[in-house]
Amino acid sequence: MDQEQVRSRLREISIIIPVRDDREKLSKLMQELREYPEFEVVVVDYQSTDDPGSLDFEFVFCKSPVVGRGNQIYYGIERATRDRLWILHADTTLNPAAIAGLARAFDIYQWGSFNVQIRHSHWMYRVVETMMNLRSRLTGISTGDQGVFVERELLDAIEGFPQIPLMEDIALCIRLKKICWPYRIKAKIGISARRWERDGIWKTIVQMWRYRYRYFRGHSTTKLYREYYHD
Repeated sequence: MDQEQVRSRLREISIIIPVRDDREKLSKLMQELREYPEFEVVVVDYQSTDDPGSLDFEFVFCKSPVVGRGNQIYYGIERATRDRLWILHADTTLNPAAIAGLARAFDIYQWGSFNVQIRHSHWMYRVVETMMNLRSRLTGISTGDQGVFVERELLDAIEGFPQIPLMEDIALCIRLKKICWPYRIKAKIGISARRWERDGIWKTIVQMWRYRYRYFRGHSTTKLYREYYHD
């Protein structure tokens, strides 16, 4: 697929970005996306104090009336006008290989996600990202920072994006893979190391698996959200 064909495919894609006090991160991502004006970009805010809607970039801005990232993404999808959807976190970093990989993948596959690279030079982060990528490949379940993409038609088949405040990425993948297995784009997108830096690598890994275990045990996602974000 040549560059012109890639650009043509991008015109079919809406990017959904949930934010909450992410103005600086969003600005950096939008600077990268400025190179790809073919995308429709939908930014969905929830109670930010840093006014992300005032950034000098072209995007659709809306506010979710309900708390939680899953709810934000749901409202963003409702505002999007295109039938191919790509969900990104505000602290994602992109590259031309990832963009081209997405364009090619949407030509063949209904949903999937990316391999990731954590933006930190310490060797332990190579281990963490390798395990993240391996886990997703083996289980068919991706986390939200892995850039999940999905056809709207397939999303409609599972009755839409999960309207829950936390664990929406897990819920989405579980529902989607019952219909078809996801495609893994080999080109990597960059993700922030801040979570692991703040709480420590092993503590963060244990916390994430504990939240997932509690979710699978049926714990309230609203309660999990409040604990996770100290809201």
